[in-house]
Amino acid sequence: VEDGQAQGKIENDAVQNGFEKTTPISILTELSGRPNKQQILEEIDRNKDANRTDGGSPVRLTGTLDSFEDDDENHQLHHTKNGCLLQRNPYSGERFQDLTKEELHACRHRLNSWRCLPESPCIRQPRPDAVSLYKLLEQQIVRQPADRGRLRKYLGNFTQTPEGQQFLNLFQNHLEKLRWPDVNGVDHDTDATCIAPVSKLSVIGLDNQRYHYLMPAFYRLLSWLMHNGREFAVVLRTYGQDGSHIVSAIETYLQGHHPTEKPNPSLSPLLVLDQAHWRLKRDTNQPQFVLCKCDKPMCDGSGECVAGERAIHRTWSNWNGVVSVQDDFVYWQSNHYDHRAAKPMWFNPADREVQHVFFDDNIRFDDDKTNGIDLIQLDTTEEVDGGSDFHSHRPSQSEAAQWENVYFVQADLLQIINNPCYFVEKITECEHNLDVIQENV
Repeated sequence: VEDGQAQGKIENDAVQNGFEKTTPISILTELSGRPNKQQILEEIDRNKDANRTDGGSPVRLTGTLDSFEDDDENHQLHHTKNGCLLQRNPYSGERFQDLTKEELHACRHRLNSWRCLPESPCIRQPRPDAVSLYKLLEQQIVRQPADRGRLRKYLGNFTQTPEGQQFLNLFQNHLEKLRWPDVNGVDHDTDATCIAPVSKLSVIGLDNQRYHYLMPAFYRLLSWLMHNGREFAVVLRTYGQDGSHIVSAIETYLQGHHPTEKPNPSLSPLLVLDQAHWRLKRDTNQPQFVLCKCDKPMCDGSGECVAGERAIHRTWSNWNGVVSVQDDFVYWQSNHYDHRAAKPMWFNPADREVQHVFFDDNIRFDDDKTNGIDLIQLDTTEEVDGGSDFHSHRPSQSEAAQWENVYFVQADLLQIINNPCYFVEKITECEHNLDVIQENV
């Protein structure tokens, strides 16, 4: 939208226009035996065909994968041990309450002086003086961390609001693409189907319709990695409690129960699913980062733990299969959502063995520094050569942006819905870009 008084702009944020956020995933890929530059370029060309799943070199994934969750009410959906859907509380400390009449009036009054830009929905500013509607309302509503839940609840019905009605058709069209296909007449939840595999692969919306729990494009990526014999790990990075539910969905997919994405039955048993609950805790004191394997809901640090940036990065680089990690939401929230307190993403441009690629929709190098990842560059010699003196540093916002589509990808939800090979193409692009960089070193 355009500010008629201040000449400011608001972009049409595709992720916020009625769609839920996703859980970040990171992908780690082994670089040994990687195809040469020409082979990678040919692979990119092959994968322009959305129906193809072949091509590629060994890969490891690390990032955030978002499930399709219901944030409209004061709860979110989750699976019980028998696979049934129940309600669970959202992030602690957030108030999922309606805006007051006074707040609604103030928001509408402010929006009356803005005009929507004519551009199609986008995940980036269409021009330097633009700002998303989400950010504009955030400035108006969020006065303390708990208010963020109230903002999410309001925008959860965005296409039902006056300022969002113009995006209703866009939302409905993409929502329809997420509809669970009617397989053998199973298109709604009943007691008989509660423990069936379909309940682990889908969720029931407010309209009582069944929808995909995870994006089909993600399963396509897993099939592609296994088909090409890649060495890889998928690290599910979440602030919530949904890691085990996502692992359960992946397990059900590997068993061949997904209606459209079918893995090779001879390869599925080779993908290891880590059922452990890992937590990454952050602190202002040393050690600032501690990764612990927790057997109890309340992680007291009594289990297997790894402390320090270097050790955690090496641990992740050595992982294989699918692992879930719960990041420290309380730390991020207590630091006012500053990017330096967000999900840490370590990368080393000198590492020619493993490439980490982080997918998240909340990657924005805006002036308010509310970026969802904390990008940290490891020393380019000590980590590789095994020296005892270890260093790391945070690139500036402008420097960090240069590593996009190399070590991190700002996920585009609309493209993910429309293109089943989205993740495959992005991983291939990231590998190619890193090869070019390392060739020029």
